[in-house]
Amino acid sequence: MTQGKIVYLLVILGICAVTDFREKKIKNRWIILGLAGAVIFLISQREVQAVKDALLTAAVFFAVLFPLYVLRAAGAGDVKLLCTAALYIGKEEIEIFLAGVLLAGGMMSIAKMLYYGTIKKRIRYFAAYVQQIFLSRTVKEYGMPEEKTEVLGMAVPVFIGALGWSLWIYIMK
Repeated sequence: MTQGKIVYLLVILGICAVTDFREKKIKNRWIILGLAGAVIFLISQREVQAVKDALLTAAVFFAVLFPLYVLRAAGAGDVKLLCTAALYIGKEEIEIFLAGVLLAGGMMSIAKMLYYGTIKKRIRYFAAYVQQIFLSRTVKEYGMPEEKTEVLGMAVPVFIGALGWSLWIYIMK
C-alpha cells in the first residue's frame, strides 16, 4: 500500500470529520473526491484481484449499512463515507479499521451521553424500541428526534479508525 494512498484517504476523511462535526453534514464533493481517488489508486495497482476485493468490501459495507440508513440509525453520508474508506482499505485490514471506528464511536457516544446526562433515557428508549420490534414484528425508524444535539456523526470516528489503521500499517509493515 502506498503512503500517498493512505495520506489521501486521511485528508479526505479529515475534511469530512471537520465538516460533519461543525455542520452535521458530510458533503458529497468530498465523497466524490474520495471515490475518484480510490478508482485512480485501484486502477494504478493493475491487479484485478485487488480491485475485486476492494469492490466486494465496499459492497459488503453497503449491504450492512443500508438497512441502518433506512431505519435512520445512520445517515446517508455516514454510509457513503464508510463505503469509500472500504475501497482504500480492502478486506485484509478492514477488521482493524472497523475496530477503531467502533471503539472511537462508542467512546464518543458514551462521553456525549454523560455530558448531556441521558444514558438512562437512551438505554430505556433502546430497550423499548427492541421490545416494540418483537411485539409488533415490525421495524420502525430508530431515533429520538427531539434530541438532535445528541446525534453523533460518524465521520470523526471513521477518521479516528482510519488513523488507527494507518498507524497499524506503519508499525506492522
